[in-house]
Amino acid sequence: MATQASGVSRWLTLNGAPLQFGADVENLGAEAREFGRNIFRLAAGAPDNVAIRVEGEVLDTAVYGRWLWRPWGYAGLYDIEVLIGHRSYPTQVRVLPGNLSQDRYEHMLRQISQFSVDLLFQLFSWATEQVSLDQIEQMRSPLRTYTLASELMKDLEIALSDISRAPYRSLVAEQQRRRWHEVTNYSAALSPIPGPTIALAMGDSMRPWPAEWREERQMLTYDVYENRLLNNFLWRQLLPQLSELEDRARKETERRRYELDGMLKRTAASAKLRQRWQGSIDTAAQEIEKLTAVADDCREMQHRVMGWGGHPFLQGVSLSPGKLIPTQVLQKHPAYARFYRAYLRFQRDLRRGLNTEGFLATIAMRKMAELYQTWASLYLTALAGRLLRANGYEATAQRGFFRVEDQFFHFQVDRAAAIVYSRGEREIRIRYEPEYPAAGNVPFGLVTDRSYHRTPDLAIELWQSGEARSVVLFDPKYKTDDVDLPFDFEPDSQRERGPARSDLDKMSIYYSEIAWKGRQATGRRLPTVVNSAYVLYPGEKLVHNPDRPDIGAIPMVPEDKGRMRVAANVLEDLLRAADIV
Repeated sequence: MATQASGVSRWLTLNGAPLQFGADVENLGAEAREFGRNIFRLAAGAPDNVAIRVEGEVLDTAVYGRWLWRPWGYAGLYDIEVLIGHRSYPTQVRVLPGNLSQDRYEHMLRQISQFSVDLLFQLFSWATEQVSLDQIEQMRSPLRTYTLASELMKDLEIALSDISRAPYRSLVAEQQRRRWHEVTNYSAALSPIPGPTIALAMGDSMRPWPAEWREERQMLTYDVYENRLLNNFLWRQLLPQLSELEDRARKETERRRYELDGMLKRTAASAKLRQRWQGSIDTAAQEIEKLTAVADDCREMQHRVMGWGGHPFLQGVSLSPGKLIPTQVLQKHPAYARFYRAYLRFQRDLRRGLNTEGFLATIAMRKMAELYQTWASLYLTALAGRLLRANGYEATAQRGFFRVEDQFFHFQVDRAAAIVYSRGEREIRIRYEPEYPAAGNVPFGLVTDRSYHRTPDLAIELWQSGEARSVVLFDPKYKTDDVDLPFDFEPDSQRERGPARSDLDKMSIYYSEIAWKGRQATGRRLPTVVNSAYVLYPGEKLVHNPDRPDIGAIPMVPEDKGRMRVAANVLEDLLRAADIV
């Protein structure tokens, strides 16, 4: 007789909790943790031919009936299969983060967003300005931007209502071409157009007469500068901004729903845990409700703007006003002056925008390991940027961080993204996942002194006179030396965790193999240019020799101010040793 999945639940447990099967089951009651000792155990009544697969790989055991599982890779959902002979019973297990808490996970997302604003100001502001918390909140928060946009719309509602009653227009000279027989009144407003003539009888003789004439008329028109500025503002500036705001609000809603679903699933099996998280759950639900209302209201505001832009007096008005000119009409006409004040407020408060929601929504759904590695790379980049600016460097270029659309900077982090800081002839390049090719494949440049390429996660390079003078490398890794311990090692909360041995070995390879190949390089071994190669990881033990900072490891844990101060100090040591600062 076939064994039902419900029957498996009676004799198979994970961490003492019956393994559950069914749609959307995540087995949160088992409280499985990454890097932890998670035990599948058979109870009485179990068959004698049970096997377990995790992510397609058979889980080995020395003692039948007890399987020890330590997920090394990441927190998240794992596919589990229970095999009984030829029959398979699939389910899923949610593995909770072991190295970082939920609070630190959210803190990493906030800091990634803050980094994006800081970098934007460094690269695109004409003055070196410190980014304030208010600016950060304004540029990234759909709720804050919505508040500003709503106030602006109220003023525009009044201004457009008054303008539409008596739109400003003026007399303009308009020239028209007319055939000779269309002219009814020859006056000073007419001038002949050189070209073909006709023979016209005048008295007893035929005289040549211009076939075409140019007539100049004074006409009233709405196509004046003030209305062009209004038309351009409605269609080219305000409407795209509101559309962008709606999109940001919906993406932020999606991200928060994902986080709320995670909190609900994590607390579903424990009333005590639910009580502790209830405040965060309620707050998240309220924020989702607000953001949904914001998105819907933005859609309604877009329809209002399109209605304003459809006023009859604007139909023939150009969308290109040219250079901004504070005309007398814009400053003194009551209705146009109200519009002009709203226009200037828009330029000051709303036109410069930054969208991080798309990037954050994507990265928030990744494995914890990928999120940590992105956060550590960006955080270290921010630290390095502060040190470089304090030592006279200026950010002069970036690649792979911002995509500009509709006056908005969309934050992203592409592979091979880079930031350049300059001071005189010296250039500092901060590069993400740079690929250093094999020396034999390129005529010159930064290479590996081997037949294959190397790709560290983060590089800080000093260039001068077209040559790389020194390089500092980093690899963020979401693991500790727990992975080096025996499989049956009993966890010790007092043990100071260090970096994984394999990660230090990889940094040693980077340190010895990455070199500079000059244009006149000979066949002998190339000179290495790597001053330091360090691991960034969520542990406790600092591996750093200030006198010889070649290979090491820096513990970096979100919201741990003590360890982050140490990380900043070590980074300064490394940049000084490499003659970068």
